Order: sequence, then structure tokens, then C-alpha cells
Amino acid sequence: MSLTPGMPAAAPQPAGVPTPTVATPLPTPNVAATPQTGITTTAGLSAGPAQGSRMPVDLRKLRAAAPIACVLTGLAASGLVGLDGLQQSPYAVIDQHRYVSEALHTFRDADLLAGSYLALQAIDSSAPSPERTERLNRWRGRYTARSQEVGPYVVQAAGAAGALPELPSAVNAMTSYATSMERTLTPPAGSATSPARSPVEAASASYRRLGADAQTRILTPLQTVSAAGLTRLGSDDAVGGRAGGRALVILVGGLSTVALVLTSAWLARKTHRIVNPGLALATLLTLGVTAMATVPGISFGDSPEVSVRQATRVGQLSEQLYQLRRTELSSVLPGGDPAAAQREWQERSGQITGNARTMGSEFTAAWRAYTTQHAPLVRTRSPVTERVAALTASTEAFSNVLSVTRTAQAVAARGLTNSVGDPAYLESGTALVAGLVAAGAAWVGIGRRLREYR
Repeated sequence: MSLTPGMPAAAPQPAGVPTPTVATPLPTPNVAATPQTGITTTAGLSAGPAQGSRMPVDLRKLRAAAPIACVLTGLAASGLVGLDGLQQSPYAVIDQHRYVSEALHTFRDADLLAGSYLALQAIDSSAPSPERTERLNRWRGRYTARSQEVGPYVVQAAGAAGALPELPSAVNAMTSYATSMERTLTPPAGSATSPARSPVEAASASYRRLGADAQTRILTPLQTVSAAGLTRLGSDDAVGGRAGGRALVILVGGLSTVALVLTSAWLARKTHRIVNPGLALATLLTLGVTAMATVPGISFGDSPEVSVRQATRVGQLSEQLYQLRRTELSSVLPGGDPAAAQREWQERSGQITGNARTMGSEFTAAWRAYTTQHAPLVRTRSPVTERVAALTASTEAFSNVLSVTRTAQAVAARGLTNSVGDPAYLESGTALVAGLVAAGAAWVGIGRRLREYR
């Protein structure tokens, strides 16, 4: 055997012993140990997100904040909440105005029936007859029934939209008025069959005093509540604006819209994608809801001005009619100034006649039927029977005028419902639904970016 030069000769092996085979060692992979944990990673594999990144945390915060902003905008635009908390719905304000109007109509009718009762006693002081007694009893019963209806109307008005301070005070004043009027209408003992002149004069003076007191303590507070309700229904910054005030919607909706726009810009810069469909939809809905609740030109329904103006006109007409009839009765009752009362009646009737054309043909016919009975009633030299007949006809005709006026007030209330209540209901529902949809879109849009980042 030849040996390579320079290499030592192998030592001889004993006979029968196999020669061991040495395995060639495998290459050792390049392994680096992680200093912090000791866990090894294979070189060349891609590492995960850099530790300490705040992107997922920020996305989670935005995913929670953006829907909240959308929902708050929907609530503010719906009119359910305002700067002072929960708001009354337009339906509640309309109901309160309607109940107050009914209370005013009913009280005036009752008060005038009491005046007619006293006027009949003043005109006809003769011995009682079955016809005269029946007429007195009928008017007295109608007064009692009417006066008992006033209080429940005021209570319903307080329950509809809150017990304003004027309503409880009006109820207390009505109780005092009813007690005093019962004493006024009840003749003193011994004069029930033929009331003397002095009791009639005393009752007439009491009736005038009670009327002035009722005007201050009952009618004026109720008229204040009615006027305040109409102002709220016709104002863009109150219930009629379908919000707790336009300032609140502008504040909440404006800030929410700006916040959503800034969020979209930040997200586009971080993810290098210009448009996030979810955030874009949420921004458009929030902006649209804000505009719907603050811009009258794009609100639902017609302008409430016409209905509010009609309701105001009917309320003013009812007050004019009441003062007119009281003036007429004052000229019949003893202790007054018939000449001055006649001049005042002529002035008031001229104003009402000028406004009668706007009330429709039914009111015009009822008004003419009433005015034709005025001259026979105040003609003091006419026979008693003619004046009693004129008083009876005048009382019935005026009750018909009040009935037509009450119907017109009900029509005006329906107009308020159609132009304010129903549109406000639709806008409130639309604002709430749009706020929820915008919140869902914002959640989905930001959530999608969060999943992509993970």
C-alpha cells in the first residue's frame, strides 16, 4: 500500500476488530438567542409589529368615541333632550293649549250664563210664573254644569305638559269664584218668589266685582299659558324646532361632524387609504341630521306660522266676544251706565264684525243672529215680555257664537298637530334612526381598519 508522503502510517488493528466509522457532523444553523426571554428565533423570518405601538389602542378608542358622538347628535336633533334635560313633546304642548282653550271657553260661557240669569231677574221682577221659573232653573243648571267642567280642563292641561305656576293658582281662584257666585245667584231668604230691587242691585254689583276678579286671577293666567304654548310651538328655538334649542343641536352636531372629519383624515394618513366608507357615511348622516334640525327650509311639514296665527286669532276673538257680552249685560243690570256700555258695545262689535270674514260663513251667520237681538234687549221702554224674549234669544244666539268659536279653536288645534306635532314626530324618529345608523357605520368602518392592522 502506498502512503501519501507526509502522513503518518496508520496503526495496525488487531485481527477481527471492525474499524469504526466516523459520521460527518451536520452544519449548525445560525441561531440567535433573544436577550430578554432566551427564546430563540430563526434568522431570516419576519418579525411581528413593533412592540409599544399605540395604533391598536387609538383605533379602539376611536371605535368607541365615534358612535357615541353620532348617537348624541341624533338625541339632540330628536328634541327628546335639551340644555335643561328631557323636553316636552310638541304633542304635549298642543294638548295643553287645547285644554286651556277649553277651560277659557267653558268658564266664559258659565260666567255669561250667570249674567243672563241675573239680567232676567232684573228685567222681570214680577211674580214668578211657570215659564219664568223654568227659564231661571234652566239657565242656573247650565251655569252649574259649565262651571263644574272648568276645573277638570285645567287639571288635564297641567297633566299634559307640566303644572305651570299659573294653573294651580287659577284652580284655587276658580274655587273661590264658584263659591261667591253661588251666593250671588241665590236670592236672600224671603225673596225667592219675588226678589226685591235691592237684592238684584247687590247681586249685580257682586257680579261685576267677580268678573273683574276673575279676569285678573283666572282668565289672565290661563291666557298667559295659552300664549306661551303657542310661542313655543311657533319658535325655531323651542319645541317647534324639534330640539332643545337650535344652539344645542349646532353645538353637538357641529362638534361631532368636525370630530368625524378629523378622525377620517387621521385614519387616512395612518393607513394610507383616502376614504373609509363607514366613517364617510357616518359623517354625512351626522351632518344631515344637524342640518335637518337647524335649517327650517329643509324641515318636514309646512311652516307652523299659519296654524299658530290662526289659533292666536281665535283666542283673541273669544276674549273679545266675552268682553262684548259682559258689556251688554252690564247695560241691562242695575247700577251700571247704559250709555257708556252701549258705546263700548258698538265699538267692540265693529271690531268683531271686521274680523268675522276671516272666521268663515258659519261664524258670520251666528254673529249676525246675535247682533239682531241687541237692540230689543237694551230698549228699556219696551214691554217686559218683549225684553225677556229678546234676552232669551240673545242668550241662545250668543251661546251659539261661542260654540262656533270653540269649533274654530278645535280646528286650529288640529292645524297645529298637522304642521308642528306630526312633522316633529317624524323628524324625531328620523334623527334617532339616523344617529343609530351613523353610529353603526362608524363602528364598522373603524373596526375594519383595526382588523386589517392586526
